[in-house]
Amino acid sequence: MYYEDAPAEPDYEPSISDDTFLSGIENASIGYQSTMTNNSAMKRQLKMLEDLRKLDKGYNKTYRYFNKKRVPVEFYTTCITPRYPIRNAITGVYQRDYLVGTKDEYLFYKVANCADKCNNDQHVMFFDSPEQYERHFYVTVDQESKEKWLEKFNKERAKRV
Repeated sequence: MYYEDAPAEPDYEPSISDDTFLSGIENASIGYQSTMTNNSAMKRQLKMLEDLRKLDKGYNKTYRYFNKKRVPVEFYTTCITPRYPIRNAITGVYQRDYLVGTKDEYLFYKVANCADKCNNDQHVMFFDSPEQYERHFYVTVDQESKEKWLEKFNKERAKRV
C-alpha cells in the first residue's frame, strides 16, 4: 500500500558501521580466495603424499565392497625376513621392539593376503587384534579364530609382565 502522506525517509548518510560492513564483504571475498588457495595447496600435498606412498614397497591399496559401495583400503605389509621389525598394517609404523620370526608375532593378529595383487611379494600384515582387521578390511573373522588368537596373545603377554 502507498500513502501519500507518509513521512519521507531522512537523507541517508553512510556511517562507520557501513564501512565496516563493506570491508567485511571485501575480507570475505579475500577469505574465499585464500580458501581456494588452501584447497589447491592441500590437494597438492595429498598428491605428494600419495606419490611418496607409492615409493614405499610395503604400501598397498585395494578395493572392497561394503554396503554395495566400492571402498578403497590402504594397508602396509611386513617383510617376512626373520628378525625384521614388525610393521603395523594400518599406520605403516615399524614396531622396532617386536621382530618377525619370534614369539613377538603372538602379540599381533597376523594375516597373509593372498587374494589381492600387492606391490611386492610380502603379503603378511600385522594388526593389533582380529577386530581391528575386521574393521579395516570390511570382513568377518570367525569366533574360533578370535578365541585361538586371544589365547596365544594372553599367554605371551603373561610371560612379558
